Amino acid sequence: MGVEYRRWDDDDRVSEEWHAVLTAARREGVSFLVTDGHRTMAEQADRFATFQKFGTPLAARPSPTAPHIRVGRPDHAIDVNALDGGAKRLAQWLRRNGVAATFPVQGEPWHIEAPGDQLVRLARKVSDPFAGFSDKERRWIKAYDRLVELKRVGRDTDEAKQRRVELRALMTRRQKAIWLAAQQTGWRRLHRRARWKALKSRTSF
Repeated sequence: MGVEYRRWDDDDRVSEEWHAVLTAARREGVSFLVTDGHRTMAEQADRFATFQKFGTPLAARPSPTAPHIRVGRPDHAIDVNALDGGAKRLAQWLRRNGVAATFPVQGEPWHIEAPGDQLVRLARKVSDPFAGFSDKERRWIKAYDRLVELKRVGRDTDEAKQRRVELRALMTRRQKAIWLAAQQTGWRRLHRRARWKALKSRTSF
């Protein structure tokens, strides 16, 4: 199976699946810093040699199956800063979303691994930025974004302006309803945080 990689933040390389999942977690307000992602065999060999030189067993031997390599698989290990609690927050978010994230290396609270099938499933789900939104919310947002694009390219009309006003009113009411519901039963249910943010970004200006 072919695996594609993308850059994440400060030049760390992660699989497309990890990139989609990490993007979704950050979109939902999870704060974390990835400090290492996928490694090539050469990078792993260099890391292994460095640690061997200092007598510390903190890097796996270069191998196609080493956690940060896993040739042909999207579920390579990632390292996430644990000092600020980011690794724990990300792992908790993954678990809430059906991925059994673990810290399998003793003494490395930053080293996260996830089952490949679960990671792929979640990546497919969250690749849709409106996953978990109601049909009405999807229609409102997509229609509004199309009208905003018409304005941007100089093709605005009085009818389009009026429709934007109507859509903003609908989205504002829904945004307030989501906020009120979250005060009662929390933000983690029904994708409330992502829905609220998407609606707010289109109504607050």
